[in-house]
Amino acid sequence: MRLHRTGSLIIATAALGLSAPTAQADTQYGGVAALRNSPAGPSTTLVRHDDGRITVRLGFGYTCRKQSYYNYVVKLKGSTPDGVNFTAAGKQRLPGRGTLRFSISGTLAPDSAAGTLKMGMARCPKYTRDLVLRTESAPAGAPTAPPAASLFAGMTGQAAAGIRLAVALRVTKQGRVWSTWAAMMKCGPKATSHLINNSPTTTVKPDGSFSRSETYTIRWDDGVRERYRVTFKGRFMADGAAGTLRARSQLHKKGHRYYPCDSGTVAWTARP
Repeated sequence: MRLHRTGSLIIATAALGLSAPTAQADTQYGGVAALRNSPAGPSTTLVRHDDGRITVRLGFGYTCRKQSYYNYVVKLKGSTPDGVNFTAAGKQRLPGRGTLRFSISGTLAPDSAAGTLKMGMARCPKYTRDLVLRTESAPAGAPTAPPAASLFAGMTGQAAAGIRLAVALRVTKQGRVWSTWAAMMKCGPKATSHLINNSPTTTVKPDGSFSRSETYTIRWDDGVRERYRVTFKGRFMADGAAGTLRARSQLHKKGHRYYPCDSGTVAWTARP
């Protein structure tokens, strides 16, 4: 199977606009595309602008006929004429395959958004998923074990081009937790790299806390090896969950040298 990176994966900071969250009147919703209440699609952030525009940031992977595309980001544009119902659409060119198309529709509430995401391309898989999105939260309840078979959605403390990055946590029927989240890493003085990570299941302690660290390597089709070290940890509370994440990576290729990439420690919050 061939594994494709987003361009050179190292992208000029100006192009992605890595930034700290800023105070604004627009409303942002973060979460994931899900299937049967479990993450099964792009990491998703939706922005409702005060002028009725809708902007959506999707971080995704896609596989078609033995070719896989990882860590891609696409921006969808649309509108909400009445402030409640919304639609948006966008597309992403995948090298060697064609154009992957996305469309979403749904409804907005003061603290959540729900709807449907459709994605696919000719002669490749097509998917329909549920959108599970939440506005920013600040959980402060008593520590507790989370409900079994539940889904938490929210955002991290990072933003790219003014759009917050998303996080989602799935609690299994057995009470373990796994997560999907997005991060931006700084690579030397002038570049950034983005990551969409799926952290495997881990045990939730009686006090609601959990921690998962991973180390893995991806071998890209251009001969580059990328070594990742990621950590995702937090605590469940009566009114949500909160914690921190960190992502680091290092590219390796014979005859080449690369700056290490590091997101630093990033806070996140989510709620059911």
